[in-house]
Amino acid sequence: MDHEISAVQLVYKAYADDSKLTPKTISLGVAMTADDIATLKTNIDTVKGLLNTNVDQHLILDSLNDRYWNARFKSLTGRIKNVLFQGSLEFLCLDPCAYGNDEVSEDYTDNEDPEIITITPGGSALIEPVFILTSSVVDATADIRIRNETLGMELEWTGAIGIGGQLSIDCAIWHVMLNGVASMNITGQFPVLSPGIANVFEIYGFTGNVNITYRNRFI
Repeated sequence: MDHEISAVQLVYKAYADDSKLTPKTISLGVAMTADDIATLKTNIDTVKGLLNTNVDQHLILDSLNDRYWNARFKSLTGRIKNVLFQGSLEFLCLDPCAYGNDEVSEDYTDNEDPEIITITPGGSALIEPVFILTSSVVDATADIRIRNETLGMELEWTGAIGIGGQLSIDCAIWHVMLNGVASMNITGQFPVLSPGIANVFEIYGFTGNVNITYRNRFI
């Protein structure tokens, strides 16, 4: 996994922003055979046609079949010798991380202020969850805060939410909706999950059901 680091060099030290994960290329060895060269060439073209969708598709490898990459076909190159083709099949992953096949979805009843929730995800990369808060009371003016105390990241939303009202917070795309309508009256940071450790969340100013959905993420 390649990291992009942009540094500003001073006389005695350098400074840099957070590292960035660059796109990932997955290269696989390929061998194909057929009864004759013409059929082999046709089969190679068929494979290219099936893979060349121009959009991301889930790529799952036999050796890592608990996860998938959002990958798109890049190239199929090699050489033909008699009726044998040997070469390389490459996929490009603009998002270099892999995601767990199974989605984790957990529900919690929030009737404390703050409600303490502990989540220990797997994987090896930071995870961007989705929070869905379904209110069981009427709050004419609510200041709802979701804080990952472990990482020191906190998001605050201000608004009115009634019984059954649903507040959806998607930390991957930095988007908040109230009952299906964008509601971006927020401050702070969209909290993420750190893999392999207990993430302690504190939820303030809310009473009802809290659903947290995510997939383990791998670098």
